[in-house]
Amino acid sequence: MAFADNLLQIACAVAILFAAPLCAVAETLYFPQPPPPERPGWEVSTNAVLNLTDSGSRYFRIRMSVNGSLHNCAMLEFGVDANANGCLERNEVEMSVGWDCGEWTCRDRVNGLRSMAARQSGLRRMDFLMNVRGMDSASYLLDARDGGSLFSDISHGGLFNPSWNMVRLVTRGDSPLESASVRLFHEPFIIKIQ
Repeated sequence: MAFADNLLQIACAVAILFAAPLCAVAETLYFPQPPPPERPGWEVSTNAVLNLTDSGSRYFRIRMSVNGSLHNCAMLEFGVDANANGCLERNEVEMSVGWDCGEWTCRDRVNGLRSMAARQSGLRRMDFLMNVRGMDSASYLLDARDGGSLFSDISHGGLFNPSWNMVRLVTRGDSPLESASVRLFHEPFIIKIQ
């Protein structure tokens, strides 16, 4: 019995040793509620540095929770800060996704594509999960949901670029954002002991 317990402890220690590097790179970037605009209806934006250089990562995830209405907006915009001024300019945005006046919207600005999905006003939650490893950009797998499927009618080729180094949260209207997060991570490491 003691031998079996020791063997189980050794197996768990080895599994943790191999899993530790995988868990260490799974960092999530969180966006809090931005400050109120100076005047009603004005846009408020927040820029953050984004690092997508972990070549071993397999999944790119965006999660948003908004108090959605027909009169507000909360969008995450991704791109490369080409002029290195620390702000993502409109012409640097390659992909945007979020709530826009009564619908979830996803824009591939590189290829000029857009997908929209209307939803009822109220507390809305979107989970945007893309498998980005081991494939060319034309065959990325996207699973985006808010109750039902979102963005199934858009080509996935422009919805992820590992060169993005900035993400900008843009809000308009009456405090739409509850929470937003961006994460690049490895496939989960699972241990089964029988």
